[in-house]
Amino acid sequence: MKTLRLLVISCAIALSLPLSAQNHQTSEVLVEYDVLLDLTSLVRYDAQLYFNSSYSYFAYRPAKNTKLMEEQLVSDNENRIAVVDSNQVELSVDRMSNRLLEKKKPVFSKKRYVIEEAIPSIEWMLVEETKKINDWLCRKATTTFRGRTYTAWYCQDLPFSYGPWKLSGLPGLILEASDERKEVMFTIRKLVAPYRINLPGIDSPNGKVLSPTEYKLIQRKAIEDFESRMKAQADRDIDLNISYSMNDIERE
Repeated sequence: MKTLRLLVISCAIALSLPLSAQNHQTSEVLVEYDVLLDLTSLVRYDAQLYFNSSYSYFAYRPAKNTKLMEEQLVSDNENRIAVVDSNQVELSVDRMSNRLLEKKKPVFSKKRYVIEEAIPSIEWMLVEETKKINDWLCRKATTTFRGRTYTAWYCQDLPFSYGPWKLSGLPGLILEASDERKEVMFTIRKLVAPYRINLPGIDSPNGKVLSPTEYKLIQRKAIEDFESRMKAQADRDIDLNISYSMNDIERE
């Protein structure tokens, strides 16, 4: 009975996808993930992935009943200041133009910026190991990507090379993924297909799109400005050490 259910869902998705080629802004599938980020503190997020044959949109936001932690300063007896920042991210992937757009906010900034890059090519190692996730038979794959080593579980019965965040390129939908430190964890909650919705675009508030290098320069400048302000306000006889951490999945 389980096998029949999987086959029916897979066929429904496969039949719906070709229709989307005429309009890449229309989703045919919805995948919901639970996201755990243990980067500055353990925070649970709700994530949604919408996709069709050529376009996908992914976003994660703090889960319901989770208090959003804004930037805050925490001092201690050693005259250190720790800056903690929360993050909300959305990104789109357009395979027709090989374009990935990501919108996020640097620490110490109230602005959100749009960063553009080519769709990353991830080198996966397929492993002869299987397990079931929500009755789906999944296979294992590993990779090192953007400073983290990931283990992913993908389902070949869902033959779509998408996944949460920027993880993609496997011969099946990624249902679960985590890095070796368990700081980043994605787990599927629900899959709905067919699921038709007009996808939102990712627009820059000021119309400017940054390269990853330009974004890093803005982040570095914001950090330097903040450090200068804090040191200027501190007593001259205090040796002030400033540390900061961000809920950013990418480590490099």
